[in-house]
Amino acid sequence: MKNVSYILIVLVGCFACTNTDVIEAKKEDSLFKTWQLTESLADIGDGKATWQKVESGSKSTLTFAADGTFKQVNGNETQTGTYRLVDEKSTSVLFIKPNDAQGKEFKWTIIDLSESNLNLTFGCIEACGAKYVPVK
Repeated sequence: MKNVSYILIVLVGCFACTNTDVIEAKKEDSLFKTWQLTESLADIGDGKATWQKVESGSKSTLTFAADGTFKQVNGNETQTGTYRLVDEKSTSVLFIKPNDAQGKEFKWTIIDLSESNLNLTFGCIEACGAKYVPVK
């Protein structure tokens, strides 16, 4: 009976790891780069918001490093801090903690993440979001 229990434990251990672990690692690897803002969405409360293209040459970038740090540049303003990536149900969420936020943490939801796209929402009451592409 002990041998059967041992074999079952080994088999369960072998099949417990799935390809989702590999997929999650790829997802994180896709995040680690500098992203250029291309479109933004901000609703004023009337429900009619549409995605607006950002002017070419915009200096709005977002950089995520593998060490858990981020840098956000908006024109001449730079904000740095830390982040953590968490999967909630079927959605990936970034918890952003800017260095100057006195310990406050902000929740950003990843709508789309691939090698060529990063789309985020920021937990606004009204619709809001940002679309990014990698900086070349």
